[in-house]
Amino acid sequence: MTDDWIPHAPRTITPVPAASRSDLRGKRVLVGQPGLGWRGDLRADAAVVQGSRTYVPILTEHEWYRAEAEQIETFAALVPVDRVWVEVLGNSEPEDSSQWKDLFARLVSLDSPARRRPVSVRVVASVSGRRVVRMSPTGEQRDLRAVTEPYQNADSDICVRVSRELDTDIALLSGLVETVGGDHAGRLTVRMSSRLSPASVAGAFAAYGIHAQVASAAEELAAAS
Repeated sequence: MTDDWIPHAPRTITPVPAASRSDLRGKRVLVGQPGLGWRGDLRADAAVVQGSRTYVPILTEHEWYRAEAEQIETFAALVPVDRVWVEVLGNSEPEDSSQWKDLFARLVSLDSPARRRPVSVRVVASVSGRRVVRMSPTGEQRDLRAVTEPYQNADSDICVRVSRELDTDIALLSGLVETVGGDHAGRLTVRMSSRLSPASVAGAFAAYGIHAQVASAAEELAAAS
């Protein structure tokens, strides 16, 4: 990274009606009704048609990542397509932290979900657990969550630790592994996507103190019998 590089604000998130999109699988979505409100941190699967109506299968983020990682079927609520909005990346806008201090400047219409403008970590009261975007000279890195508040490292740099969202869900799996004397005991078997390399799987679990071994096809067959 060059010393003279100055990061610009990430692109905004602009919700658009799901009915106008054909590529819904895996997209982040908002669900709700105009005039009432919206819920986020959800993922969509491909739309389905029942009778004369179109529905979108909706899963929580955790359930989506678990289903993708283990390659399993999971329960999804069917929501009418007119109640679903897809998060689409818009344009990058100049950062203006002063707008968050003006309540009237933040007022929105209830006719549709509001655009989500990125806010610098410097001006938010709490960041741990929130979705974040890491900016670098090569562009944006998304699908991250902050796992700490800002802190000062050994080099006196102010930092925030982040984790890929998939790794965050692996951390939740670690709660299912019993510990004895500080060491993990017992065995937890999960089915991982074939797209993940054995090294990346083992490394992600090792970060949480779990020894993970990717079984061969023959071992999987023996375990299933």
